[in-house]
Amino acid sequence: MNWIPLQRRRDPAGTHGRSVVLQNLATLVPPERGLAHFRNVYLSNIRATGAKTAFDVSATPQNPLEDFHFDNLTIDAQSAGKVANAKNWTLTGVTIHAADGSQLTFTDSSGITLKDDSGIAPKEQP
Repeated sequence: MNWIPLQRRRDPAGTHGRSVVLQNLATLVPPERGLAHFRNVYLSNIRATGAKTAFDVSATPQNPLEDFHFDNLTIDAQSAGKVANAKNWTLTGVTIHAADGSQLTFTDSSGITLKDDSGIAPKEQP
């Protein structure tokens, strides 16, 4: 949720004219310069395999991730992961197969709805 201000320089510290995006990724933007808002996001019909983590999502208490809808997702991952500062999320037909047997956790979140057998199961071993 930390946004990157647009900056380009001719040759900052010997980068030979490349963008300083990597440098900006390590620089936090003060809240008075603006906060990112994500809301009304819809993702559906996704199959992911070989993921390290199914969900690694966090926002701020002042700007939670609002009104996300996930429909028909199947994720095979090493770990289920976590979501923090989410509000009004609906997961319909979402299955996470975590090799480590972990379950998706929500912290500092509200209005989380699981529908149509959304859940998590340990990854089946052959």
